[in-house]
Amino acid sequence: MADEAAWALEAVGRAGQVTVEVLAGAEGRVLSIDTPGWALDFRLPDEGVAQLATFLRAHAGRAEYAECVAGAFLGHPVRLVNDCEFTDRLWLRVCGEGQLDEFPLIGEVAKWFGAAVAKVAGGAEQDAEPPRCT
Repeated sequence: MADEAAWALEAVGRAGQVTVEVLAGAEGRVLSIDTPGWALDFRLPDEGVAQLATFLRAHAGRAEYAECVAGAFLGHPVRLVNDCEFTDRLWLRVCGEGQLDEFPLIGEVAKWFGAAVAKVAGGAEQDAEPPRCT
């Protein structure tokens, strides 16, 4: 009998001290992020990790506000936010029901995250649709 809770590794990207993985299971796909200070796993939308890679190419490294829904954590949106003050600061934000949790990506870690996401996007999805980010 097959284990319905099993996850398969679809793609992995490593840069510096950041690892990004796409895992696939019976209930969908998950993005797993491991940084020096924190780790976070959340569900990916249908557009997958290609949306994040496109967002990072368009906005990272610029001091301009932009955000993109990266996925969902316990049914609440996970947003990737580009900072409007500093060129090397991003956040992953999970909010819902009056609660907010932020996962910072600052300095080298932000650059490593962008590089790891780009590697995963290249390995996981070749023909993705354009992202719906603002």
